[in-house]
Amino acid sequence: MIVILGDPRSHEVADVAAHLPAGRVLIVRPDWLDQGRTLTWSGTGLDLGSRTPAGDDVTAVYVRPTVSHDPRGLYCDYLIRPSGTTDPGYHHLVRTEAESTLVGALLGTAARWVNHPGAETIAEHKLRQLTVAREAGLRTPATLISDDPERLAGFWHAHGGEVVTKAVSSLSRRHVKETIVTRRVTAGHLAVLERGTPGVVLFQELVPAALDLRVTLVGPETFSCAIHSQEGDSPLDWRLDQSVPMTPHPLDPRTESALHQVRERLGLEYGAADLRLTPDGVPVFLEINPCPEFSFAEHRVGMPIARAVAALLQ
Repeated sequence: MIVILGDPRSHEVADVAAHLPAGRVLIVRPDWLDQGRTLTWSGTGLDLGSRTPAGDDVTAVYVRPTVSHDPRGLYCDYLIRPSGTTDPGYHHLVRTEAESTLVGALLGTAARWVNHPGAETIAEHKLRQLTVAREAGLRTPATLISDDPERLAGFWHAHGGEVVTKAVSSLSRRHVKETIVTRRVTAGHLAVLERGTPGVVLFQELVPAALDLRVTLVGPETFSCAIHSQEGDSPLDWRLDQSVPMTPHPLDPRTESALHQVRERLGLEYGAADLRLTPDGVPVFLEINPCPEFSFAEHRVGMPIARAVAALLQ
């Protein structure tokens, strides 16, 4: 049996499930506990009610958390959402306990994970991503992370003010009320920092771009999509304007090989790397997302990514 931890209304979950044999798929959706279903572990295996999989029958697990707001209005990743009767004050506790039961039980099987939770947690760290990417021969942008206003200002001036800021960790984008996006750092921001930083801040050189590249890596397969971000309203962060043209963009063999080295060293079965292609045609590695959205490339560009993910699970 192939277990999918995710919402069947998600494009990624629905598209992957469509390429799997229906009788061999169990989708454990975030509202599982609100649907009159059970979640039990007794030491002999996981009991999910009428469709309980035997431990040795679980061959693969596909993990696709749902992002939504918790009772405090903060973004949160869900595998299991507490029932509607849960006291909001215990929402996080109940969710964590349920998810730990579900994931912990499945980790006791010999299933192939896409991706393994442990590998994904480590791979989320952008500093490790940048280090591994450089070691694989990829160009990466100059980056400084500090809570020292003087060092941050020095970095900004050294790069002629061509600097952006973004989250150090993708996990930082959770438990906040608004999405953290890539923003340009201005002289006004430096003046605010001179009065004291709220914590560590990431400054990164602004890489000039002809195109942004989203390269989805699924096992040995590569799906490279050019995002014509400079033609839209959000040239620094293409996620905010996906109305721009998107087209297939073949990679040179050296860059493609290096990206797969990064994926493999991070222990990922699949992931999506974000790069910028400079006006001189040089690809610059920015980061890799261990649990990426890919439906836009699937449906707008015609890339069979869901089929490739499904093949990993079989």
